[in-house]
Amino acid sequence: MFLDKKKSVGLDISDTTIEAVEMATARGKAEVVSRGRVILEPGIVINGRIKNPVKLANALKQVFGSASPKPINPENVVFGLPDSLVYILCLDINLENSENIRILINKELESIIPIDSKRLIYSYRILEPDRKNSRTESKILLAAAEEKAVWEWKNFFRKIKLDINLFDIEPLAIFRGINKELPEKTTVLVDIGARTTNISFFSSLGMTYSYEVQYGGDYFNKKIADGLKIDIKKADIIKTEKGIDSKGKGGKILATAFKHLSEEIKRNIGYYNEKYNDRVEEIIFVGGSSKIKGLIEFLNSQDFNLELKLGKALYVKEEAFVYIEAIGLAVRGLYDNWSKTDPFIEVNKKIRKSALLKSSAFKKIIIIGSGVILIAMFLFFLWPIIGKYFRQRNLDNKSALITAQINNEKPLAPASSTPNNIESAVSTEEEIQEPVKKINLTVLNGSGRAGVAGNAAQIINQAGIATSTVGNAENFNYSTTTIKYKKSFLNIASQINKLFTIEIEMREVADQAEDIIVIMGKNY
Repeated sequence: MFLDKKKSVGLDISDTTIEAVEMATARGKAEVVSRGRVILEPGIVINGRIKNPVKLANALKQVFGSASPKPINPENVVFGLPDSLVYILCLDINLENSENIRILINKELESIIPIDSKRLIYSYRILEPDRKNSRTESKILLAAAEEKAVWEWKNFFRKIKLDINLFDIEPLAIFRGINKELPEKTTVLVDIGARTTNISFFSSLGMTYSYEVQYGGDYFNKKIADGLKIDIKKADIIKTEKGIDSKGKGGKILATAFKHLSEEIKRNIGYYNEKYNDRVEEIIFVGGSSKIKGLIEFLNSQDFNLELKLGKALYVKEEAFVYIEAIGLAVRGLYDNWSKTDPFIEVNKKIRKSALLKSSAFKKIIIIGSGVILIAMFLFFLWPIIGKYFRQRNLDNKSALITAQINNEKPLAPASSTPNNIESAVSTEEEIQEPVKKINLTVLNGSGRAGVAGNAAQIINQAGIATSTVGNAENFNYSTTTIKYKKSFLNIASQINKLFTIEIEMREVADQAEDIIVIMGKNY
């Protein structure tokens, strides 16, 4: 009767929280068995990178152990790789010669992603050919991540003995968390996160288009804080509790910010409709800032002429906004049909070896092993001399003992070979990079070319330096990329300089509000 019962656990880890959901299915019907959530201390995970593995491991034990209505059994776990580490590409590629598909994909990776393709792990799905345009042109959905970042997570889970089934992709998991199947008519999913807003288009083929806006909830908080001359915490309270209220100044600031976001969404919908000769039917909003009071009513006034609604998780009635991604991750482990359209990141044997060779733990092993070999060779060649020395010393000790006994003296006690009682610890953890101190960093487009500032901000964020604001410069006449910095931030400004292989003008400025301003010029 229960032979077809299957279980899966969805694990969603962000910089601020962990959500875990255990689901089970019997005879094709899925249900949530248990769920848990904990809030992470600041600094444990930063921009998707593990900074304190010990505290993260303890937090995972807590979320599994304190889950309700019963502890979660962490088996068949699907982990959502943090969105800040993943690049999603929706490509249209001519597949007349399918043998060249990897060559074509590598060219696309090199032209779009600011990381050497040899340092990337990627997975893709070939969606159904687009018969409207060509018999050989297909849509390809590709997910890529830097090998080192993926290895850090894989290595962390291995050390705490948590067996992960696969690394899933956040927007795909979120869609699964609110929809049982792909839509017949195109749907837009808008995920308003803390730092960015992801706009993803889903059709009956799968995800067919994706765009990332370089601001989110943190940007809204900063706008309110600057406008009302208050701190960020108070600004967040105003955003959450009062929402978009035209009577209050905070509400007006929010309305202006969301007006800009709505224009970005409409621009992408227009582009999609024109390029793919398709029509969007509805927009679903998710993410922390999507729950702002009055948001849907305000957006309905922005002439979308589409159905707008908030996303709610399947299979749960309470806290339907909280567990959307975790449920979508668990669903991936329950149903195999999603593997046809949704790629995932995995560390195969070849990549494990590559990442291992680059890990600090492996380097330590090589150094220690080399030292042991050198010592062994040294002892081998010098052993005859050393042996002769100790034999002579042994004879001398015996002679001294006999002499002492004859003279009724006590022999000297041999020096102790036991070390002092000092506890030594050898860490097998990967070296953890110290987070860069919190800074007010702005990246501006001074070239006039679309996407330049966002692309540069992504490179800076990948290096572990958080970007506060992305926007346009006062003009587009910057021929050379320029970094303006306060004196005390010269070191970080220099680190940013090294991230780009172009000529950059470094300029110390004392009277600017920001700690660092990066203006991307036409030479980028």
